Amino acid sequence: MFCTLVRASSRTYYCFITALIGVSLVGALHVDAAPFVNLDFEQSLVQPSDPSFVPAAAAFPGWTAEIGGVAQNFVYHDTGGIGEPVVALFDEPAQAGTMLLLQGQYMAYLETGTNTQRSSLSQVGDIPAGTKSITLLCDGGAGPPVVTLNGIPIEMIHLSGSTASHFINLYGGDVSAFAGSSAELRLQSDSFSTSFSGRRSLDDIRFSDSPLPEPAPYWIELLTSALLLNARSRNRQ
Repeated sequence: MFCTLVRASSRTYYCFITALIGVSLVGALHVDAAPFVNLDFEQSLVQPSDPSFVPAAAAFPGWTAEIGGVAQNFVYHDTGGIGEPVVALFDEPAQAGTMLLLQGQYMAYLETGTNTQRSSLSQVGDIPAGTKSITLLCDGGAGPPVVTLNGIPIEMIHLSGSTASHFINLYGGDVSAFAGSSAELRLQSDSFSTSFSGRRSLDDIRFSDSPLPEPAPYWIELLTSALLLNARSRNRQ
C-alpha cells in the first residue's frame, strides 16, 4: 500500500508539473510585446532650462541611448560634441541653427565621433500585424539616420522635402516583413565619411499600414529645391 501511494503521488506530481509547463508555454506564445513608445520624443521630462548633461531616462523615456554599443546613463541637451560621439535631446535647432527643430518641442540628435564610434537610440516593441512602412522626419541636408530592425538595415527612401539644410524632410522604409512580430528598432548616426560627418537629427517616427508612396522624380526635387532656395534668398533681401 505504501509503495502504491508513493508511485501514485509521484505520477500526480509529475503530471501536475507537466500541466503547469504546458500552460506556461501556451501563455508565453500569446504574450505580445509592449507597443513602441515615445516615437516623437514628446514624453521627455527635460526642461529647456536644464543643463547640458541630463539623465538619459529623463531625456528619452522608453529608449536606450548607446555609444559604441555601450548604454549611456547621461546624454547631451541642446549641445553637440567637439569630436566625441553624442546622443542628444534638442528643444531648439541644432548645429548652430542649420538643423531645424523638426516637430513639436523635442527632437533627437545623433553624432558619430572622430574615432568612428557611432551613437544610437533603440527600443524593443511590437510591430502590429498589417504594418507596411515606417516614416520619420529628418534634416534635409544630412538625411536620415541608419534604421535597423533586429539588426537588419531598412532602406530609407526620400518622400518629401527639399534635400538641403534648413529644410525638414520625410523619409520612409518598407517594414512589411516584420509585421506582427516583436523587434528591436535602432536609429543610429551614420559613418563619419558621410554628409555632416554622420550627424543626424530625427523625429516623429511612425509605423503605418499604408505602403510607401512613390517618390517624386529627381528632376522635380531639384526644381522644388531651387524654387524654395530662391524664395528664401529673396525674403532675406
